[in-house]
Amino acid sequence: MKTRILIPVLLLACGCSELTTVDAPDLVERSDLLNPAGAITFFNGAVSRFEFVFGTRASWSASGAFVNNSGLLSDELIAHSTFWGLSNLDRHLLPEESGSQGTYFFLQVARMNQLQALDLLREVLPSERWRIGLLYGYLGYTETLLAETMCSGVPLSTISRDFKPEYGPPLTTTQLLERALQDFDSAAVYAANDPQILNLARVGRGRVLLNLDRPAEAAGAVGAVLTSFAFLTEHTQAVNYNGLFSNLAWGAFGIADKKGINGLDYLSAEDQRINAVIVGTGLDGVPVYGPARVDSYASPNILATGIEARLIEAEAALRADNVDAWLAHLNSLRATATSPSMAPLTDPGTPDGRVDLLFRERAFWLFLTGSRFGDMRRLVRQYGRAVNTVFPIGPYKFGGEFGTDWVLPIDPTELARNPLMGDRACLDRNP
Repeated sequence: MKTRILIPVLLLACGCSELTTVDAPDLVERSDLLNPAGAITFFNGAVSRFEFVFGTRASWSASGAFVNNSGLLSDELIAHSTFWGLSNLDRHLLPEESGSQGTYFFLQVARMNQLQALDLLREVLPSERWRIGLLYGYLGYTETLLAETMCSGVPLSTISRDFKPEYGPPLTTTQLLERALQDFDSAAVYAANDPQILNLARVGRGRVLLNLDRPAEAAGAVGAVLTSFAFLTEHTQAVNYNGLFSNLAWGAFGIADKKGINGLDYLSAEDQRINAVIVGTGLDGVPVYGPARVDSYASPNILATGIEARLIEAEAALRADNVDAWLAHLNSLRATATSPSMAPLTDPGTPDGRVDLLFRERAFWLFLTGSRFGDMRRLVRQYGRAVNTVFPIGPYKFGGEFGTDWVLPIDPTELARNPLMGDRACLDRNP
């Protein structure tokens, strides 16, 4: 991977138009950036910002990075602290006035950075197609992560030629996913001869098509991706440290086990794909478990893999009632994608049992990659599962009950500053 440097980038998200109206003699003008050095500077900043939001962020809430927040919203992580921002994500107590604990804001900031960098690269460095392709790939993932975690009604504002925000209207989740699909298509076009970027676009495209309930197309999108493919985000202790490791080591949260009755047995299954190890003691005095692969501030985070591609193909086969192909895909992974090989699965024999097994395999193969919460929503939306059979319910460890705010609300600042939002922060908050 190429070296990246985190540099300051204009943060024109969430209606922060005051950043463009300050009369300051040292304010950087767009014309000053219309050169290769300026474009590369913005490219480096946009790449680092996305990886910071996906795998590092430690401000505004104790949970921080997207991987952490989505893990708490799902059944992957359990809080070891009563810190308000962290435990409310874990417990699903998320009224609209609370906002998203920073998830929405920072993803939108990353998206604005990507748009700025793309604008400059296309104008002054169009020959650097791999840079443009990578940014379109990250843009597609940013929009996908917004769609998978937020309520319906996310706006996609843009940037004018003089770096001023142009507000967008609220979009349905389907409209947001369709925009992500377009950006993954652009990533594939610009990827040129870079297989990493091309495969990132293919897996991202497959993920979006699954979210859109188009499994056959999703399988077609990922067919050329090798199972050995992996796209990792970069972290060091000095720059964009691994925020998952930081919070595990701090004792803020750890791997969950049968969270809220419905959660999967990530610990007690003793599954080698997770390889859970004790990393310390939680702030509540309980042992904290983490995945062995996340063992330092420099540990990478996983964004996309060929394993995910095979799981997409397996789901498409199941949806086409090709049970033999579905099971063959799952067992091929167990035989070849982990060491030592795992025992083959057998057909549960019922449609519901097969769906349970598919999503269990997805949960263990894609553990803490930011995918599980979106899968839980799909179980409700596409497979007709009752919400209270998928999401955590019952008594909460620090008292009270799990809440019923299943998805994140859009931050109140968007509602206050974007005149196109009307008077509703969400079009709906259905899973």
